[in-house]
Amino acid sequence: RKVQQAGYWVLYKVAMPSILIELGFLSNPEEEEFLIKAENQNVMAQAIADAFTDYRNEIEQKAGRDKENAAHESKPKADTAATENSSNGSIKDIIEYRIQFYASERELNLDNLLFKGLHDVKKYRENNLWKYTAGNSARYDEILKMMSEIRKKYPDAFIIAFQNDKKISITQARELQRRK
Repeated sequence: RKVQQAGYWVLYKVAMPSILIELGFLSNPEEEEFLIKAENQNVMAQAIADAFTDYRNEIEQKAGRDKENAAHESKPKADTAATENSSNGSIKDIIEYRIQFYASERELNLDNLLFKGLHDVKKYRENNLWKYTAGNSARYDEILKMMSEIRKKYPDAFIIAFQNDKKISITQARELQRRK
């Protein structure tokens, strides 16, 4: 059908953005046949997961822009000129992809048993949480291969990107790499 808004009880008084997704109706024989197949369920689940990831990245990117704008406005002009130097190999151009697999309010040591078997584990602080990543690659296709291995232990793991150790959206990272 289409996107609709209403006062659905399942969404009533939740403390975060929320949606109700209806992927089909079992009362419709054609939809039932589609919904019952595992491969179709996987496609629908991946589409939902991708939508959530895109939404989260969009929100985090906006929050990052707001922080960046506030910091930029308080910086002297001479500082910004020095950091926005040429783009031929400068540190400003380094894009890294990592796999975020865990988040915690408590800071954990990187040698914690939870991280056993993972390579290049790093942590960063964001939104009052410690977030943990594994893997590190300048190539998206390489990190994608690593992710399938990490998802065996952490099924909710997802790819994130950094530019000069500052988190950016995947879309922004891919765009910056495409321009090179």
